[in-house]
Amino acid sequence: MNLVQIPFSGFKAIKLLQNVNLELYQALFDDQTEPVGIVSTIQAFGLLKPTDASIDMFNHRWNLSTARWKLKETGIEIATGKSTTTTEMMKTADGEVTLMILSFLLDSLAFDGVNEITRCLIDATPQSLVPLKPRRAQITNLLKAVQSQVSGIDWRDQMEDAEKTVGETQLVWHRGLVSPKWSFELPTKAIAAYYQALCTVTRFPEYHCVLETNGSLSLAYALAGLFCGLRVCVVVGGQVIHGSCSAGQWQVRLERVEDRIHTKVKIGRKIDDIQDLLVVEEVSNVRANRIPLKGIGKAATVGQGLSQKEAEELAACATCIATRALRNMKREPKDYSDDDNESVDYGSTSSTPQEDENPDLVPVQTQVSIDALALWWDCSNDEAKTLRENGIQHPMFLGDQKRWDDIRFGKQVMGKIAKFETLDKEAQIQLLLRIPGPCSRDDYTKLLHVLTSQIILISFLEFNDISRHQVRVRSGGKPHNTLVGRGLQGTMTPSTLGQTDIMASWYYWLQGTMPKDLDCVETLSTDGFLIYRRLLLDLNLEPLVCEKIIVEPGHILFDKSRSKMVIGDDQGYMVVGHPQYRKLRSEPFELKPSDKTRKVDRSWNVTEADGVLELGLHLNIGDSVSVDTSIYAIALASWKLSYGGRALNCSHGSDTGSLVKGETIEELTPGNGPEPEPETGSAQWTSMKLFRAHGNNLGQIACLMSTEKRGMVRTEACLRCCLSAAQTEGLDFLID
Repeated sequence: MNLVQIPFSGFKAIKLLQNVNLELYQALFDDQTEPVGIVSTIQAFGLLKPTDASIDMFNHRWNLSTARWKLKETGIEIATGKSTTTTEMMKTADGEVTLMILSFLLDSLAFDGVNEITRCLIDATPQSLVPLKPRRAQITNLLKAVQSQVSGIDWRDQMEDAEKTVGETQLVWHRGLVSPKWSFELPTKAIAAYYQALCTVTRFPEYHCVLETNGSLSLAYALAGLFCGLRVCVVVGGQVIHGSCSAGQWQVRLERVEDRIHTKVKIGRKIDDIQDLLVVEEVSNVRANRIPLKGIGKAATVGQGLSQKEAEELAACATCIATRALRNMKREPKDYSDDDNESVDYGSTSSTPQEDENPDLVPVQTQVSIDALALWWDCSNDEAKTLRENGIQHPMFLGDQKRWDDIRFGKQVMGKIAKFETLDKEAQIQLLLRIPGPCSRDDYTKLLHVLTSQIILISFLEFNDISRHQVRVRSGGKPHNTLVGRGLQGTMTPSTLGQTDIMASWYYWLQGTMPKDLDCVETLSTDGFLIYRRLLLDLNLEPLVCEKIIVEPGHILFDKSRSKMVIGDDQGYMVVGHPQYRKLRSEPFELKPSDKTRKVDRSWNVTEADGVLELGLHLNIGDSVSVDTSIYAIALASWKLSYGGRALNCSHGSDTGSLVKGETIEELTPGNGPEPEPETGSAQWTSMKLFRAHGNNLGQIACLMSTEKRGMVRTEACLRCCLSAAQTEGLDFLID
């Protein structure tokens, strides 16, 4: 069970029982209650703001259940309904709300469960408002008194309405040995967290609440929809069964998950722009243990005492390795739940080689650019171009073995290595102690690994004035020990690249340690720097967008509180609604670029849990289709995409083409629904889908999130060439 403590600053002091005289205390004592228990309970429950109609209904039902009469024969007086404890609680509006909610909970749940919920809420109340916390016995005694005085109120009709709304029925008999999970009540801690969230939403309309569970939703709906009058959206199995899931149309969303035991309460609010979350600073902090990114290649060579000629030879060799590594590197979705920190062995092959038979492997699109080399070596673009040409022509290996030990260094470096190797053991030790720079082959190999890792990491950086002049990495940082650097270990065939490896590697270079958690990470903040995906600011499916990251001075700020991390929804994404356009096509059909998705509205929402922010993206396509997703989910889906670009060698001058005989495709727009049946007389259709969102960046993202299969997005090539290539590769869809 994953429960979120709701941060809430809306607590207020309740003026109740400030002057308790002896007579009133004795009356409360006769009810087995005490002022401490009453005040603390009202403070915990009274923050909710229900509708006036629900309060009036409660009072009407309570008045009907309140009566007193005396037996003539014995003189015994019998009373039901209101008594001293509840009468005192009713003197304030907050006490009235508390009584109504306790009455409903005591009628719907077991007494011990309500007791636990009350204790959780009181414990969450700030100490400044309730300086003296009640004992367990005081809470129990109060609830017993309240239960005896409100037991005449029946809430069965409200619960039946709620059960009907969320699609739950009473199970007198069911087929199977195990009862369905939705027939079980929510955990008490989850109910307490959900109640706190409702307190926030009812008093601050800009906030919203989400409850995800595999348990019952009826109690949650009754509290939000029937008592508080909030706009509630109920989603079961990915389908909306009540309300609307469009942005701005709901205040509380109840989602039933079927695949795992899961209960989570989230509260957040909508933000107009992602820049409301990221605070960018113009100048980075200058610290003694940091060096500028600009010219870091020279700092690691010439700055360590190497001659200019040695440095240039190492730069050419590092450029050669980095260029070949990126050309051979493949993208592969990765699970970050079980990372390790293995060391580097320069004499062995990689421990995690690429597996070409994996269908999810696609080539990395980022390559070593002139800008990256100019920033790394702090030189002009012309000099960087010369450096890259020298690297391409560099004879990299001594023999056929492609290991770090077999790298062919330049004349100056090989001369230094040979001179060192002629010395005896004692002379070598003395030289190593006197000279800070490299001396042996092993030293030069390690330095070359550092330089190569620097080039590759900078190549994945989105360049702007801030990254060129303000980014300062840790001087003692070891880029060759990052996830990207370790992927080069021992061989020129790099390991596969995971979707968050680049962000984690830059975090290590800036911080010196790995992040504690990489699961669903979208943005990281460390030592005054922000690290986030370019996709966060540039929502499209272009080849480089999901790979590039941005590093700049700044921090994450939400509701005046800083955070170290922004993550995406751990459930990935949800698509609701059938495609607005869907047709089967067969020859003769002319293939032309088209956008049938039309306008897509976008909105962001942020929720908080234990200092970690969760960022959600909502896309509305028309009135019937919506996509709830995250930047991480988009990046993960994009990581498996193929691209219909120049690599297809398309030479067609126009964007037109036609389906060939026997070829059938399905044209459609974003959405989730059953597969269509072939039309009468049509050829047997294939699973190839053609999503229509030409020139519509948000529409293309909505299309991508509407399928879990492998596919291609069209870039420079024509539709005919892209469709043929997708069919040859065995892909399932093509996004136009």
